[in-house]
Formats: sequence, structure tokens, C-alpha cells
Amino acid sequence: VSTNDPRERFYENDELNTMSEVYGGYAQSKWVSEKLLMNAKQSGMDSIFIYRFGLITGDSKTGYSKRDDFFSEFLQSILNLKILPDLEGKELSVDVTALDYAANACITISSQLNHTSKNSIFHIANPKSLKLSELISIFTQLQLSISQVPKQQFIDFCKSSELENSYLYLSLSRFILENRAFTLIRPLDLFQATSVQFDFTNTNQILNSKIECPKPDISLLQKYIQFLESQELF
Repeated sequence: VSTNDPRERFYENDELNTMSEVYGGYAQSKWVSEKLLMNAKQSGMDSIFIYRFGLITGDSKTGYSKRDDFFSEFLQSILNLKILPDLEGKELSVDVTALDYAANACITISSQLNHTSKNSIFHIANPKSLKLSELISIFTQLQLSISQVPKQQFIDFCKSSELENSYLYLSLSRFILENRAFTLIRPLDLFQATSVQFDFTNTNQILNSKIECPKPDISLLQKYIQFLESQELF
């Protein structure tokens, strides 16, 4: 999704010829890697399988996450600044794919594949994105005081705060910045799942509901927040 492809639904069997620009070195490296694998497969190497992961977040049971991963940094910034912009009626969505689910799904799928397998590309992500408005509601339910302020006030506040909290500003760039400025820092956009749906046909055929991705609800977010608190990160 970190491309200029305007579609709102991405299928597992989609090829990489529907976009003309890929934003950021990380996304570009994934694009090139997949293209090389697809070329090898077309050359006769049958046992090649591709896993497209969503945004990997903390463990769903312990809440553990790396301090500097995207979603963890985002939560830390909110909990330290205690502020978010008024969305002005707009909605933003972020993918939340728990680490343990991603690992289990990948292992389960790969253990059932061989050179005769019909499908070779699998989406491993959360079927349900987390809306920013839902996250704000979760903060309220957990009695965490987060203020929503006008957009310009939020921008001014972020610019005057410590550098370590700048990620909150950057992660919301699609809402805050104009198109040209947004393009320059688009790789840091956390809400790339906004207005996007992923197809899971191949993945679901193998997992068959035996392994399900945890919903991004209050139960999961509370574990993430409690872990950050235990590390004294806010």
C-alpha cells in the first residue's frame, strides 16, 4: 500500500505492475525482493512462496513489543503528549497484526506447502483495521486522559515538544500535511490501511479459522499499553 496504486482492495494474486512509484526504501526493497522471486518462479523454480505481512505489532498475550517499532512509538507518543488532533469528521485506519499471530500463520501455511501447491502468495495481516476514533474510545474506556484539539494547535504543540515525540506528528502526516509535503515523508505514514481492504482467500483456505488474528479491541490494546507502562515508557 506504500505506492501510488489508487485501488482500495488488494488481492493476493495481484502482480506488481499496477503502480509506478513505491514510497521509501523499506517498501522499495520489498517490491524488488518480490519481483525477483516472481521472476525466478516464472523461470521454473516452483517452490517459491511469498508472504505479504501487514504492520507487525506486539505479542497479543504479553503485550511485548520493540520499543522503537512503528505502532509502539505511536502509542508512546500519544500517552506522553496526551493529545491528538480533532479529525474533522475524517477517519484514519491502521493495521494491527499481532506478532504471535503472524508467526503462527506463517509457520502453519509454510508447513502445508510443496512444489505442487496451486497458490503461492499469502496475505498475513488483520482483516479488521483499527480506526483512530476507536483507539480514542479505548483510551477513554481505560480512563486515560487524551485531549483532542484543532489541527493547527496539534501541529504547533508537536513542533514545540521533544524530538522523541515527533513520531506522533509524522505518523499522522496523511491528515496533517498537504499532498506534496506528505509525499516526501509518506514512508512514515502509519495509517496506510485507511480506505484499504486486503484479500485473504489463499491464507484462509489453509488456516481455515484454526488460527485467527486477534481483533484490535480494548483487550489487545490494554496489553500493549500495560507493557509500555511496565517499561516506564510513559
